[in-house]
Amino acid sequence: MLNVEYRYELLFFLYLHLRGSMAWVDLFRFQGGGLIDRTDGLHSVSAAVTSGFLWNSQLELGYSHNFGLFRIDEGVSRRGRDALLISWSKEF
Repeated sequence: MLNVEYRYELLFFLYLHLRGSMAWVDLFRFQGGGLIDRTDGLHSVSAAVTSGFLWNSQLELGYSHNFGLFRIDEGVSRRGRDALLISWSKEF
C-alpha cells in the first residue's frame, strides 16, 4: 500500500489536502457466472479542505474517487466509485 498526501495552508486555519493511494489486494470478482479470487489494484485520488470550527474543533469536507472498485449500473459492471466525506472532530 502506498499513500501520498500534499497539504497546503490556504489561509489561517484553512488547509487543502490532495491525496493519492495505491494498493494491491486480494479481491473476489464475478467472472463467467462464477466467483474468482484475484489480486487487483485499488487506486484512488481525493481532495479535502480542513478548517478550524466551533468550540475548538475542526471540520473536513472531502471528495474521493476510487478507480478500482466495481459497481453494477443498469446490469453492466463498471469501474469507479465516488465518495463525499464530511467529518467533524473535537478533542476532549
